[in-house]
Amino acid sequence: MLYVPQEIVHETIIEIFKIFIRCQIASMATARFRPPKTEEEEISLLSETAPKNTKYNTKWAVNVFTAWQNTRMNKTAQLETSGGNGLESTNVEDLSVPLEHMSADSLNFCLCEFICEVAKQTEERYPPKTLYLFVCVQGEKAFNILEKSDRR
Repeated sequence: MLYVPQEIVHETIIEIFKIFIRCQIASMATARFRPPKTEEEEISLLSETAPKNTKYNTKWAVNVFTAWQNTRMNKTAQLETSGGNGLESTNVEDLSVPLEHMSADSLNFCLCEFICEVAKQTEERYPPKTLYLFVCVQGEKAFNILEKSDRR
């Protein structure tokens, strides 16, 4: 039988234990953090985060706003008789500009007019909560707050 000094055995056991701990930590890290996602996977994950009801309400509110844009007789802000909430009509684009391309002044002006004019198909006024939904959705659709290049 081969004789190995006690201290060498202890050092070897300690080194093996250190290697074991490093392997455990590495496996925990890979289990905790997932590998990077592709762009398609990110888009898919983002679309899954919004509840169906939110998606439905957003689509509905945008459709109502677009229908208002298309059916409104006066599409030129300069011809408006109302004050548009203190905005100068020279800075406001026409209603023919799509929602996502409107400037901040145009969106403010259009939302003021839209909220005053929008009504249910039965010609009743919408409740305040619904009007709030309209404003929130239009602002979200018009301005992508996560897009650094959008400086509106």
